[in-house]
Amino acid sequence: IGPEREFWVVNPGRQRMEAYDAAGVPLRAWGEASMQIDGFCGCCNPTDLAIRADGTFVTSEKGIARIKLYGPDGTFRAVVAGPDQVADGTEVLDLAVNSKGEVVVLDPAAGAVRFFAETQP
Repeated sequence: IGPEREFWVVNPGRQRMEAYDAAGVPLRAWGEASMQIDGFCGCCNPTDLAIRADGTFVTSEKGIARIKLYGPDGTFRAVVAGPDQVADGTEVLDLAVNSKGEVVVLDPAAGAVRFFAETQP
């Protein structure tokens, strides 16, 4: 549920995120198939999402196991973690965000829960 009480879902077949109201009426969508870092590569991506209190989206992808941040409007912001930061063989990364805004990731291949936080330069 987003900050405006909209219901966000992953549509991996269309490689995008979609928002609906309580009656199921489509409100908006963002995302595109792309090999560029700001898009979703391969098929059936993104696989998971979480939304921070400020409306920032956190997404994960399979194939190239990575976690990314997007602004409330769907603008790409950053890569949180790439394949080198999860266990070999990891295919799907379940996501959550905690009250500190940290990204919490279930890494099933490692049997671990990982925490990622933004650092200040």
